[in-house]
Amino acid sequence: MRQYLSDLHINVEMLQSDRIFCEGLAYAYLKSADLAENHERRHAHTAISASCFRRAAAHAILLDDRESSKKLFAQAGQIYIQLGMPYGLMMLSLSDIHLPEAPGVAVAFFETFQSRRLRDSHWLAQQGAYLLLFLASNARWNRKQGPNISGMIEEMSPELQASRSTAIGILGLPVGVYLNLAKALRGSEVPQIEEALFPFLSAYNTAVTQASSDSHHWRRMSIPFPGRTRYH
Repeated sequence: MRQYLSDLHINVEMLQSDRIFCEGLAYAYLKSADLAENHERRHAHTAISASCFRRAAAHAILLDDRESSKKLFAQAGQIYIQLGMPYGLMMLSLSDIHLPEAPGVAVAFFETFQSRRLRDSHWLAQQGAYLLLFLASNARWNRKQGPNISGMIEEMSPELQASRSTAIGILGLPVGVYLNLAKALRGSEVPQIEEALFPFLSAYNTAVTQASSDSHHWRRMSIPFPGRTRYH
């Protein structure tokens, strides 16, 4: 990826500096969370820490530092999971660290899904889609040795259909596109997967174009990426 940074008009030295800054900020917020006086502040600081680890990991990928990116994605994933957010499973998927723990974590989140689906539609829409997508992308798990992935997917999908138009994630895409991608991943047909990925790629392209239009901040990676949520 590093060889394409000049084409994207990104300053490599500043990107490296921002990666170091984000990682340092992540640890600072973790420490701040430990010292927080109430649950709300502790939760917010912990979530910001996870977001900073994730950003540092993304920078590491651009800098071709795969080992650092795996460690940083793993740290982000663990923190998101501790916060009760299945989005953390997506982070673990980008790292082979702690990934063997993911099936057990997924089952625990599915049980949370079952208990909260009738009283917490916000959590269902915001986090259920990530859990479903993770399960669909790991449908190869052996049923005899692990959880019944197909059964969990079949139970979750109808519940999430009611939230198809709800926008989630950094790109603000509706839950429906996540459901379409999950269905395509289960089918494993390349054309269907490519078609299901198109809304994500299109939204990402639009977001990058919008962000890069501010060339001064873009080169320094100091501009917020356009999106709808702060922590996931």
